[in-house]
Amino acid sequence: MPEEYSSFLKLFQYYRKQRETYLDEKRKADERPPILLHCSAGIGRTGTFCALDCILDSVEYQKKNGVKDPTINVFSVVKTLRDERPGMVQTKAQYKFVFDFLAWLLERHLLGMYTS
Repeated sequence: MPEEYSSFLKLFQYYRKQRETYLDEKRKADERPPILLHCSAGIGRTGTFCALDCILDSVEYQKKNGVKDPTINVFSVVKTLRDERPGMVQTKAQYKFVFDFLAWLLERHLLGMYTS
């Protein structure tokens, strides 16, 4: 896991920019090219990244729908990912990284602006 949250944020912002480029195109959902994300086994670091992506999507959705204080349930998101692919977010350090990165965003008031 990255030691610097700011470097992870830069990677995440780059990914989000690429994702938005594909989503903004006037194509049907089933015609959009997938974005491939993979680490060596495809469950540890990949799962960590996917968990954060799901959580931050949820925060964005809640804010767009008028929720003043969005809720975040890391356990539920990781469990859902593990139901789909066993082992996602493989280690305690990766699970902790999800919490620590979210806390880092909250402390800097960046939770709703992570794609800027």
